Amino acid sequence: YHVNMFAPVKIYIDRIGAEIKIGDNTRIHGSCLHAYEAIEIGDNCLIAANCQIFDSSGHNTLSDKPSERITTHGIVKPILIGNNCWIGTSTIILPGTVLGENCVVAAGSIVSGVFKDNSLIGGNPAKLIKLI
Repeated sequence: YHVNMFAPVKIYIDRIGAEIKIGDNTRIHGSCLHAYEAIEIGDNCLIAANCQIFDSSGHNTLSDKPSERITTHGIVKPILIGNNCWIGTSTIILPGTVLGENCVVAAGSIVSGVFKDNSLIGGNPAKLIKLI
């Protein structure tokens, strides 16, 4: 593999009833999938090394009681990645993201939101570059 991977693939289901579904012929390299509720990845997807895909923000900010932050779970929203998507290295997919079919995400992007089929997405925050 031509990109240095910082770790092997980590697939973590954090709660009873949570699920991670990975479609047929999908390749995932040295990335982390962490589900509190649901992550679904379609068929024939490519997920490059060092990506982070998580359906929860992890902790609430609790700016009035920061010492309680460690006991919270944050906002949880399922993630859906359509068929034939390609997610470039070191991308972060945030809670609630929906990628339509055939999307391409540029390396290093931070993705949040809903993107139509055939979208080329990139940046921080990621935005639609063009339809492909």
